[in-house]
Amino acid sequence: MNIKSIMVPATINASPESNFKQLLNEMLVNNHSCGLIGYGNKLHGMVVARDIMLMCQQSFNNESRFPSPELTVADVMHSKPFCLHQDTSVYEALVTAKVNQLKNLPVVDDDDNLVGIISQTELLNTYIDLMDLDQALRKTNKKLETLALEDALMKIGSRHAMEIDLKYKQAEAKRNKSSYAIALIDVDFFKNYNDHYGHQLGDKALQSVAKIIKKVKRKSDRVYRYGGEEILMIMNDIELEGATLAAERIRAAIEQAGIEHLGSKLNVLTVSIGLCSQKAGSWKDMVKAADVALYQAKQEGRNRVL
Repeated sequence: MNIKSIMVPATINASPESNFKQLLNEMLVNNHSCGLIGYGNKLHGMVVARDIMLMCQQSFNNESRFPSPELTVADVMHSKPFCLHQDTSVYEALVTAKVNQLKNLPVVDDDDNLVGIISQTELLNTYIDLMDLDQALRKTNKKLETLALEDALMKIGSRHAMEIDLKYKQAEAKRNKSSYAIALIDVDFFKNYNDHYGHQLGDKALQSVAKIIKKVKRKSDRVYRYGGEEILMIMNDIELEGATLAAERIRAAIEQAGIEHLGSKLNVLTVSIGLCSQKAGSWKDMVKAADVALYQAKQEGRNRVL
């Protein structure tokens, strides 16, 4: 089942130049949890409850009147909202909503015209209704594995979540004509590490690497376990130069952590990183290009970004 059959029809509520107080009144009268902003059928932004709460907090801190008569929708809304295509399956839509922590998702057609809106709660309820109760007991464990969004060892996104997120990242970049980057991060001489220290300490080393990456990465970037000791990072709205600087910070932080690795020439744990950044690029082609760059980084001596 796709989301077109369960979405709520939606239209643009206001333009960015509209008075925010009027939009707020309309949301209250119609019991809407978000406002859709744009022109005609083209969505340019959204106003959600969190946006309103932040504005209220700023107003309280500054002891100013909220909303001020001059406040426009553009002053409050966040642009480039995450949209779903109307043919997206309920399952993929639910995973997307959970991965990106979105409560409401606008729905668009083939021409990127706004046609509806769907909530994470509606998606979850519909998905539960679709489950066959007679088969639920036999398939529970398999379903839990399929739905797992987090890698149990490294506490970062799973491979399954990564593939879904990459698919929608590509669609978003194509729609907005924006650039994004993919980084493949691989622990150097990891087989030597496991052979010398054992697999239990090898697992702890991977956990340490993941923690460092999560600490050093940009807030908007997302990290997933690609496989084995390889980690994939999606870097939003960034060209190759910026992606290289961000990846270099991660490489340096891991080296500077000083995790002992006597199976490496540097005697500390290091990583090699392969990068690819494109404008509205195909995620599959970009992953292949990042993998080629990673191979080259290892051929040139490891502990580097290419």
